[in-house]
Amino acid sequence: MPSSKAMATAIKPKGTKLRLIELDPSTRQSNEIAKVFRFLDLPAEIRHIIYNHALSLKGVETFFNNYYAQLKDKPKGALIWPRLHARRTPTILLLNRQITSEALAELKRMTVRFDHGLLDICGISKSNGPISQAALRNIGTIVISTNGHPTLEGNHKLRSFFGYTNLLTGLFKALKGADHQIKKLEIDLSDKGLGVHLLDCWDSPIKCDFRDYLKHALGKLRGVRGVKEVVFKGIDAQFARELKFWMQKKPFEFLFDVPGELRNWIYEYCGDYSSITKKFNDTVIAWPDTSKPCPFPALSTPNVLRLNKQIAREAASYFQGKPLNLKFPGPEIKL
Repeated sequence: MPSSKAMATAIKPKGTKLRLIELDPSTRQSNEIAKVFRFLDLPAEIRHIIYNHALSLKGVETFFNNYYAQLKDKPKGALIWPRLHARRTPTILLLNRQITSEALAELKRMTVRFDHGLLDICGISKSNGPISQAALRNIGTIVISTNGHPTLEGNHKLRSFFGYTNLLTGLFKALKGADHQIKKLEIDLSDKGLGVHLLDCWDSPIKCDFRDYLKHALGKLRGVRGVKEVVFKGIDAQFARELKFWMQKKPFEFLFDVPGELRNWIYEYCGDYSSITKKFNDTVIAWPDTSKPCPFPALSTPNVLRLNKQIAREAASYFQGKPLNLKFPGPEIKL
């Protein structure tokens, strides 16, 4: 065994006996450190160029351009499966806090474009596909347009159309109730084929599936908040103004937007002790065999105590000032 102050390395050249060379640990460590490239010693401008290359979103546009090129030349009903690979977090985001912070700042200045919708890809998933929900939440600008191809022409118009509805639905799921970084969202549906349904048929009482599906998908975006700039093209002006109003609103903050007195009322409602007695008595009354002990109802922590530290602290201090009164059933019930 080598001593604590030295490390033995075995070297066995051909035709020679085994010999041991003692290396000082500090020397070995210095040699290893000397081989490491000090990335943070690069100028910030060079690092940003590297971040931009490592986090490039051009692959998303290239993926859909290539996939549509395959689709458009195939006969109607032909099955084509896109090559979707499992995504991994880019290595540049796994190095250390400073590099991750700088790289995310660069990602927030980037733009991702969807000029073909999603075509027949089911949606924006968490594990595979051209882009993830987490990535969408951290991108600065998202552009959805119909510039890539005629939406309702050719053998694959249904794939194309539902690709846009799936994209809008996936966008809503990614951004709703999340701390996203979107500064600008532009949705351009001014394709000539869609214009017949989104403009000419918008207020028509006649049933129009194209209009209704897109209207429903767009309407979900009312649940998104905190987008600084929202641009709609190719849809009804009044509908677009309504969506912009909701999407540009500041996200609701319980601790800052609700007065303390109203929060106390909410805590009182969430922590109503009388519900314990009611639940207990309901369980006893519903227990069929009074000759056997009745099981106690399952207990759980009130959700209001599981939100965050400040809310839990406020609610707990409120609960501590309330008496707990439990009313048990009569002696004829065996517990």
